[in-house]
Amino acid sequence: MAKIYVHTPFELLEGQEKKAFGVGSHEVDSAIVNHWYVKLHTGEDPGEGKSEDSQAADALLVELDGREQELRKQLGLLEAEKADLVEREKKVVEAEEAAKAKATELEQRETALADAETAVKAKASAVDAREAAVAEREKAADAKAEGTKNSKK
Repeated sequence: MAKIYVHTPFELLEGQEKKAFGVGSHEVDSAIVNHWYVKLHTGEDPGEGKSEDSQAADALLVELDGREQELRKQLGLLEAEKADLVEREKKVVEAEEAAKAKATELEQRETALADAETAVKAKASAVDAREAAVAEREKAADAKAEGTKNSKK
C-alpha cells in the first residue's frame, strides 16, 4: 500500500464502484498512485512541518468531506424516495378518478333501475286495475245471467 495526499477532492471509478477521496492522506494500492486522474488531485503532504492547528484543520476538513459525501448519498436516497412518492401519488390520483367514474356509473345504473322499478309498479297497478274491472264485469255478467235464469223459470 502506498500513501497519497489529496489536495482536491475527487471520485475514482474502480471497477463498478466509485470511491471518493477527500482532502488529506489516504492509503491506496500502488496502481492507483500512478493513475493519471489521481495525479491531478494529489501532491506533497503539506502536513509535514505544519503546526498542530493546521493539522487539526486538515483533519477537520477530511472529516467534513466525509460528512459531505454521506450527506450527498442521503440526498440521492431522498431524491429517489421523492420520485417514488410522486409516482405513487400519481397512481393514487388515477385510482381516485377511476373510483369517481365508477361511482358515477353506479349512480346512473341506480337511477335507471329506480326508473325501471317505477315503470314496473305503474304497469302492475294498471294490470291490477284491469283485473278489478274484469272482475266487476264478470260479476255483472254473472248477475245478469242469474237474473235471466230466474226470469225464465
